[in-house]
Amino acid sequence: MAAPRLLAVALVALLLVPLAGCFAPVEGVRLEGSSGQFLLEGQTHIIPSMTPGPLMDEASPWWERTTLDLDQNGIHDALDGVLGPVWVGLSYGVPLNDGHVAAVESLGLHVSLRVPAVDALLLGEVDASVLPALRSLDDVVMVESYGELVFWGDVQTPAVKASSSSVYPDGAWDLGVSGEGVVIAMVDTGVDNEHPGLNEKFVAGYDAVCFLHSMVHQCVAAGGRAEDGSFDPDDGHQHGTACMGMAAATGKMADGSDSNFTGSAPDAALVDVRIGTDVGAGPFENYLISQEFYESAMNGLQWIIDHKDDAWAGADESEHGIDIISLSWGITSHEGGGSDGEDMHSRILNEAMEAGIVVSVAAGNDGPDNDGLSGMGSSSLSITVGATDDKDTIDREDDTIAGYSSRGPRRDNGDGNPLNELKPEVTAPGTNIVQAEGCVTSAGCHNDVPGQDAADNGYTNRGS
Repeated sequence: MAAPRLLAVALVALLLVPLAGCFAPVEGVRLEGSSGQFLLEGQTHIIPSMTPGPLMDEASPWWERTTLDLDQNGIHDALDGVLGPVWVGLSYGVPLNDGHVAAVESLGLHVSLRVPAVDALLLGEVDASVLPALRSLDDVVMVESYGELVFWGDVQTPAVKASSSSVYPDGAWDLGVSGEGVVIAMVDTGVDNEHPGLNEKFVAGYDAVCFLHSMVHQCVAAGGRAEDGSFDPDDGHQHGTACMGMAAATGKMADGSDSNFTGSAPDAALVDVRIGTDVGAGPFENYLISQEFYESAMNGLQWIIDHKDDAWAGADESEHGIDIISLSWGITSHEGGGSDGEDMHSRILNEAMEAGIVVSVAAGNDGPDNDGLSGMGSSSLSITVGATDDKDTIDREDDTIAGYSSRGPRRDNGDGNPLNELKPEVTAPGTNIVQAEGCVTSAGCHNDVPGQDAADNGYTNRGS
């Protein structure tokens, strides 16, 4: 990837979160350290030393130090004492191979999905009585509990200094940073890119829900099994279209006129990865089990990592590959205290970051008394974004942390690094945002009706 594109990606990633900073002198604030960090009197930039306890060496593998398995029996504590059906995945300490699948099948079980990015197999529903046998399989280091996916809100434009305003006259767009040449993978309920503000942004897509769970003949007929990026998913929920609108809408109306309902990066391109629709199911709505939704999410993220450098058919070379993953949903906590960032979803986001893809993930909507951050929002390497209430003004002076926004810190993962517990890293407007309206029943049209799409839709205030 050329150096100018790397710079553009970094700047657009910042546009999707607030651009902080004020260089006016403030009473009671001083500069300290070689980095010139602003600090209040009595504060310091020096991190207190920490003495690692047993199995707290950051060189130790994650399964030896995660707080999700405090009794260190290789089975998530959330599964201890559980009876009856449970949904589980297996994590391995070595790369996956066919022998691992065969060993699972020898127990009379079925592998729903391979996730090589994190050396894991998802098994779906099993009886809790087989958990010890699964743990004893060769190379298995952890039997993990599925979480449940929850869709949340995202981020927005003049207040984050993307576009210029009378309050903040020098916006990023004025500096030539508007998302041009940057590709955003929106991992959500699909995007209605026929919407006038999202038209011509689509360069590739993948339907992870259809790929895993929908009826085979219907999926094939719709093209949903295509893994080359050629399938264009629609949105049956509104969430995905709204989130892409906040990230990259041009503000165009159906009549061709311009509005101020623009996203932070209006020139960015779209890779549409659908992991769920209106009831957390496939495009033909023939399953309702949220745990299967978990598998679709892992499938979609694995597809992104596998195809991050692809040359999309028909796309300009500047819009090849994937630069940013946007995630406005999360995984519910496995147990009290939230995730420590070593759950399967958090780990696959770490892998995406290490593969060169910037990951922006929502902190969650569990409010000020949340019991720790949930999975994905706890990923050590991802940018975790909390929400603010901008009071419907561009000026940041009246902003407050949104009442529903989850607070940190994250649960300690025992790696001896106190910094990766300090989440969320940033906040951005997320309350009463005007968003692109998808073609769903509530918008007066529905994608399942022949001839209907979002081409005539506008923008609506749907809140967070």
